[in-house]
Amino acid sequence: MLRRCAADGCESTGSLRCSRCKKTYYCSHSCQRSSWKSHKSVCVVLAASLSLGSAQPFEKALDVPTKGAAGWTHFVVDGRDYLAVANFFTSRPGARPSMTTESVVYEAFSDAPGKLRLEKLQAFATTGAHGVEFVATADDRWLVVPNYYGGDAVVLKWAGETFVEHQRLAVDGGGNVVTFKIGDASFLSVAEFNKGVVQIYALRGDRWALWQAVRAPGCGATTTAVVDGRLYLIAASYVTRETGWRTRSRVFALNAAETAFESHHDLPTVGAHGVATLEHGGRHWLFFSNDKDERSPRQDSELFVWTNGRYASAQKVRTDGAHAAELFAAGGTAYLAVANLGDRGGSYRRDSSVYELDAAAEKPLRLVQSLPTLGATDFKAFTISGTTFLAVSNEQDDRLGGDVDSTIWALSGGRAAPKEEL
Repeated sequence: MLRRCAADGCESTGSLRCSRCKKTYYCSHSCQRSSWKSHKSVCVVLAASLSLGSAQPFEKALDVPTKGAAGWTHFVVDGRDYLAVANFFTSRPGARPSMTTESVVYEAFSDAPGKLRLEKLQAFATTGAHGVEFVATADDRWLVVPNYYGGDAVVLKWAGETFVEHQRLAVDGGGNVVTFKIGDASFLSVAEFNKGVVQIYALRGDRWALWQAVRAPGCGATTTAVVDGRLYLIAASYVTRETGWRTRSRVFALNAAETAFESHHDLPTVGAHGVATLEHGGRHWLFFSNDKDERSPRQDSELFVWTNGRYASAQKVRTDGAHAAELFAAGGTAYLAVANLGDRGGSYRRDSSVYELDAAAEKPLRLVQSLPTLGATDFKAFTISGTTFLAVSNEQDDRLGGDVDSTIWALSGGRAAPKEEL
């Protein structure tokens, strides 16, 4: 396997491996020395993963062809498992890139522990799809896909065997979609980066109608959490013209009358591209994926924990163009998977990181595995037939473009993973 020199701007083949992290290659000692300042922080994280030994929790289950993948979702309809992937753009050597492509729905089967098989159910046209969300209501099943470049979010409705387009919601720079309930009523929140608002829609009959527009400058992603019986909406702020990459991200609380979200507090972030929450160990956790600032994608992303009525910092971890993360629990253990996109001006070939979350530890996050990814934009955890899977969205490769495989990993229960062959 040929490996490119990791030094910025070098196109040579890397034959020298870093002796500390054993993951990064250079063509010469000169390139290695010139890159040490930028590589040092990443090297510490990668080297730490070597000390974990061979017991790594996730093993590769399946590679899936995708086109600039920007998100997965898993859902069940009538007892059958499905996966949907949002494809952001199509790009390959010798062809003009296009944001107009197709996103895909698969039926999913796990015939044996750790094994996964997908059968394509349908494809539908999208324009810069930036995520996909499944919504189950009392009477209907929905898929909602925000088109970042398409000027709308596509709402598809289950028609018995496939989804059909039902409605379009006007969106300007749609980042992600989140679904939640207030009482028995169903809602969607759509992050609109270009407008700096979160548009919240309520289901009225079989149509989604605007319920509230929440101002959140720079917002490109949202999530929700219920803490002590109160619903919170958290908006990750990426960048604005006024405050740059250090735009504080905002936490909103549903008011007592349950008629609107109101500002609760804000948190320091650096180019926050994603946000995730989890209740585990009797505590409420929040993680912001900090992508970059004006100089570098090598940033500290941050874990927060609910303390005295608000989120407070619990731990920072070094990331490399972090675009999103997944907080999830499986088999009594909680995990954090961080999708590292890398550097849009350099290389997308980066490892993404999986941590265990120990609610009782002084430093709750412990690195347990590094996963090879290509411009990773998101992770999604799901369970089929008793096996927990973790799907990564690979957006693109430096040389191959956006038409690359995304990978689905299976939780193996700590069985030894094969060692890398050099």
